Amino acid sequence: MRSMRLGWETTLSLLISIIVLSRLPAAAGAVAALNCTSNADHGNVYNTTDASYDILCGIDYVTSNLATHTVATFEGCIALCDAEVLCIDVSYVPSQQQCYIKSHLDTPSNNTDVWTARNRVYDSEEYLTCNNGRSDGIVYNTTIGSSYKILCNVDYFGGDLFNLQKDTFLGCVEACDSTPGCIDISYVQPSCYLKHSTGVASLTKNVWTAKRVKEAPSSSATSSSASSSNMGNTSPVGSTTAAPALSSPVPPTTSSSSSPIKFPTTAPFANTTRSSTTTSTSTPLTHSGVATPTAPTCVDGGSDNTNFTTSAGSVYGIVCGYQHDASVISTAYAADFEGCMEQCDAATNCIDITYVGSYCYMKATVGSLSVAAGAWSATRIKNAGASGLQLSCYNDKTNGTVFTTDQGRPYRIFCGMDLPGGDMATAKANTFESCLNECDKTTNCVDVAYVAPYCYLKTSVAKLVVSQEVWAAMRVS
Repeated sequence: MRSMRLGWETTLSLLISIIVLSRLPAAAGAVAALNCTSNADHGNVYNTTDASYDILCGIDYVTSNLATHTVATFEGCIALCDAEVLCIDVSYVPSQQQCYIKSHLDTPSNNTDVWTARNRVYDSEEYLTCNNGRSDGIVYNTTIGSSYKILCNVDYFGGDLFNLQKDTFLGCVEACDSTPGCIDISYVQPSCYLKHSTGVASLTKNVWTAKRVKEAPSSSATSSSASSSNMGNTSPVGSTTAAPALSSPVPPTTSSSSSPIKFPTTAPFANTTRSSTTTSTSTPLTHSGVATPTAPTCVDGGSDNTNFTTSAGSVYGIVCGYQHDASVISTAYAADFEGCMEQCDAATNCIDITYVGSYCYMKATVGSLSVAAGAWSATRIKNAGASGLQLSCYNDKTNGTVFTTDQGRPYRIFCGMDLPGGDMATAKANTFESCLNECDKTTNCVDVAYVAPYCYLKTSVAKLVVSQEVWAAMRVS
């Protein structure tokens, strides 16, 4: 009888213990499994050791995927995102245990089969960063399919296209991706330096570099590896449409009364594609106009201070890193510098062009010359079918060009400008060209000021000042 009572008491005690334990709060640190059934966790924040994620139930971002994994739980999917430096979002399909890891977010769409976790750092666009070397060495894939290698505290000297201001490293990379010819950027917040080529790499503290290692696919290409699987009749998670073609900058509005274009003050734009099948020539500007078969280019100053003869027979004087301040009469696309000059040949009243980033800015007048290191400029100094080259500042026709004398020495022409001081002698010259040849024959002469018929020979280079009646020429070293 006693044993039966003990057995009954033991059973009662066990039942009471079970009831009490069932009502105790969960142990500290225990976390209920994430669950988007009936939107249970929608809008909640899920914290991992490395990041915080917004839980979005029934929401999908249709964009490219970094990778796709099979994983048993939503938490496991988020952990995979934590382990991938470029991941900012995951789409989890619990019915298939499929985890889609994403590096970009597009417009959200409703999809009841999808549970999404979005890294909260995305909102500040800081997930691509060299702070603490976080993104160093990784390859970043842009929205249009290009790939850039991230190099922290590395800089490539030279090759600059232009610079602009961007609040984030990501914004700088995306600016490069949308700029024709850009293959590399150097970022020193907020300054973003876009480059058409890379020189010697150097270790430079606080410079964040992104170097393109893969071009975007053409607009007709599609990617199957970047899209998620279809789920019955629902839309595919993260399905990918064809990448858009590499966009070009919109040229400024053309207006006969517009202000002169101010181009970026950095190195020239690189051009490697030529579409013309005609044979043209580039040569130092001389009175004889002897030509050499070289394609015109301002890459590394290649055609600076030369003239170029188009297929129509016009002759243009080329200056690199300068522009003539004058109103633009027309803007057109040109595949290369030569094509821009051909466009000018075909345009009514065009006598001067500035070529920047595949756009050709045509002008009917030649204004004052100003520094614009990203610009390739050319002024027509001989019309097609004309005989001889006349060196003259009438209508500023040779302003900014370079003329080579009988002795083979180049002089840059400045119309309506004077070089005060430094006078060594005065000579009479019937032509501007004769004045330059006189300087060439005179020891220590380096520039001239010409007010017909007087030729003022000078021994030193002074600061240019405006003087409408003076034609000046300065020897180019």
